[in-house]
Amino acid sequence: MSTFKKSLLILVICLLATLSLRVFFTQNSKAKKRANHNRSVSSIIKEINQKTTPILNHVNSLIADRKFDSAIQILNETITHTRIDPRPYIILAALYAKLGDDNRAYETLEKATDADIDNNYVFREFLSRTAAQATAPDVISDERVRICTFKNNKKCAITYSFDDGFKSTYEWGLPVFDQFGYRATLNLISDRIGNNKLSGTWPQWQDAHRRGFEIGNHTMSHPVLRELPAQALENEVNKSFDIIAEKIGEPPLTFVFPFERHNFEERVVKKILERHIAIVDHKYIEPVYPHVFNPTFGGRHFSLETAKAMTDFAIQKNLWLIAQCHDVGLPLVGNYRPVSKEFLYQHLSYIKQRESEIWIDTFKNVYRYLFEKKNTEIVLKNVSTHGVAFEVKSPLDPKIFSVPLTVAINSQIENLKTARALQNGKLLEVTIDKNLIFINIEPINSTVNVEF
Repeated sequence: MSTFKKSLLILVICLLATLSLRVFFTQNSKAKKRANHNRSVSSIIKEINQKTTPILNHVNSLIADRKFDSAIQILNETITHTRIDPRPYIILAALYAKLGDDNRAYETLEKATDADIDNNYVFREFLSRTAAQATAPDVISDERVRICTFKNNKKCAITYSFDDGFKSTYEWGLPVFDQFGYRATLNLISDRIGNNKLSGTWPQWQDAHRRGFEIGNHTMSHPVLRELPAQALENEVNKSFDIIAEKIGEPPLTFVFPFERHNFEERVVKKILERHIAIVDHKYIEPVYPHVFNPTFGGRHFSLETAKAMTDFAIQKNLWLIAQCHDVGLPLVGNYRPVSKEFLYQHLSYIKQRESEIWIDTFKNVYRYLFEKKNTEIVLKNVSTHGVAFEVKSPLDPKIFSVPLTVAINSQIENLKTARALQNGKLLEVTIDKNLIFINIEPINSTVNVEF
């Protein structure tokens, strides 16, 4: 071998050795940083737990003495200052449930899913402490005619609401929903579309809309709305509304707050309701339907088993479960609390097994049904042994509120075989279950005649 070749070989070996050493020291440095970070996080959690433990001991004493208001106040303050300790959430949610205030219990569990804590542990402990009993089935009623709580007399409703308009939601998430025949709500940050590599494109969201997915409004740029002056608020809410309406070809009926769960400000809500019919938020929905649960799905502390347990809980308690999601895919820089494609497939597989009890639909469809039910009056006009006639009275705009309402008619005939129903002379499809007749009516001022 020539001297030149030997020198070149030695140079290459030296370069490879140098590179190997750099990789080793870089990896070693990163490993040390991770270890230091983990020790730092562990020590912080340990320190918080040490400070929180005597507070929680005091709270348990207050609960034992039935001083519930004081216990609730301390627990809420503790959660505000130590969001990463799961114990205050568990105690507070269980206490609210014990006191019969289920909505505050659900809100507390929602806040827990927003925090970076072990929500598998939180929900499991909540269930073990409350031992929730199923509410009475919707079909048990002595009323001759009534509007069912959920469409097709299902026991609960479930909505999947995906925020931020991530491209991976379109590419990985929507095909899974297509596979099961379900639809979800997709809330877009309009200014990011086309300007952010993680966001989907307008043609993608237009395609999603054509396939039956709901497109909602999630502001122009995802700011904290309550901090904005009037013109900036107008742009974030209504300019975004106009852009989505133009690009999609249909106005977004629903709105999602950025950041501000459980944090209403009157002027912000008023601005949103200038164009939208509803806000995806517990406090807004509660007056329309008082049994709503809106947890955040996803992230490293939220398992498939917890999602299944929440589904079972929704069926037991006749809830509208709104699964607040973000990205679909792997945890990467720029996305937030993602659910994996495998998680989504397995969870929807579980839903499919129980779909005889669950109504799965978009936020706007479930909200409109519940709002129509609340504002629609059924007036009996004629009742006989073989028929019922009633009037439907609704003050709502039928161009917006057009989701059919499921009505149950008690024939008082066991094992009824046949029935016939007409709304304003139009023949309706009829389903019979023992003595009950189920029909889906248009939520408009009309007369319905049922013969059996």
